[in-house]
Order: sequence, then C-alpha cells, then structure tokens
Amino acid sequence: MTSKRRENINLVSFICLSFLVSQEERETILIALGDKFDPNDGDLLDFLSNFKCFTKVTAGNISRVIHELAHQELLQKPRYIIDCFVPILSVLRAFPAFQNLQVLQEMYLEKKPTPKKIIKLLNADPQNEPERMALDHLKRYIRSLDGQAVSQFFSFLTGSNVITCESILVTFSMLEGAGRRPIIRTCGPIIELPSTYQSYSELAEEFSSVINEKGAWSFNIV
Repeated sequence: MTSKRRENINLVSFICLSFLVSQEERETILIALGDKFDPNDGDLLDFLSNFKCFTKVTAGNISRVIHELAHQELLQKPRYIIDCFVPILSVLRAFPAFQNLQVLQEMYLEKKPTPKKIIKLLNADPQNEPERMALDHLKRYIRSLDGQAVSQFFSFLTGSNVITCESILVTFSMLEGAGRRPIIRTCGPIIELPSTYQSYSELAEEFSSVINEKGAWSFNIV
C-alpha cells in the first residue's frame, strides 16, 4: 500500500469514526494512526474491544482495522434498517427535492433555522408602544443567538429543529411580576409575548432562563 493511499484511509476512517466515538477515543485513534503507535496501549485495546474487535493490531494493519471498524459501524450494522426503509422511502424520488443528494442537501440547508429566517417568520401586529418595544426586544434577542442556541430556541418555539411552518404568530399579554413569562404554543406555533418588559436585558434574561429550564419544555395542555 502506498503512503498516499494509507493517508487517505486514515483520514476517511478517522472522520467516519469521529461521529461514533468520544473526544478521548478520537485522540486514541489519532495516536494509533500516527507515528506513536503502541500495540500494547491500554486505551487502544479498550477501544477495539468496545467494538468487538480482537484482531492483533500492528503498525502495518492498524489503518485497515480502523477502516473496517468504520465500515462495520456505518454501513454493515445499519444495512438491515436501510433495506426495510427502501420500499417506503423510494416513493419520495418522485419529488424534485429527492432527485439527487445535492438537491436534498440544499433542501435541508433551506430548512435550517437562522436568526434572519426566524425573524422573517414572525407574524405580529403590535397595537401600542409597549408591544412594539417588546417585539423589537424579541427580534434583537433572536439576532444575538448563534450556533446551537438558534436550533434550541427554534425547537422551543415550534417543537422542531428545522423549519416546518410558514409563520410564527406573536400575540401580546400583560403578564408582569413573578408570573411574567413568554408562553409558547408549539401547535400554532404561537408566542404569547409579555409587553411589560422595561428593557431588552429583562427580556433576554427571562427568555434564556425559560429556555434553559428543563421543566419549561414539558407539555401541560391536554
């Protein structure tokens, strides 16, 4: 095997297994695939045994072993489930979005929430200055989100981490004091936004507190 081929196998195997292992195990793999390979490394042997691999590894076969593990975990094990779904999902090929992988990826990117897309979905009709200020504060809060926080916020609003609705209705309430909080109805989806916030920081602190509170994600309407 050429050095170039070995590097390619190492790279592909590491990328594949990175989705299945912890950060500590990734570091173990990197060391094993590098110049510091040790066949008696305890972490490496534990890693291999976790995947039911009892092959005696050497500097000459470690790349092949890692590659075979990646193939086993990502292709062989899910194969039965994939075969079961084929006759069900094959009907989707009639739709343009499922004609090829590139179009499918573009569809998912289009459905991925971003601050700009979420704000565009908001459907509000403020009737007075406090309501307009509350809506402005909400938009500012949404713009401040990034990364995983955007997905978490959208899931809190709609129950989904991808865009499946055409709009998000915003209504206003007069809740204040200890009872003030945003009320979310994911079946709408609808946001009942208090118009009693005195500043942006009040809204931002309250929304962040509610979203990060596990109990706030429970359904209480039957």
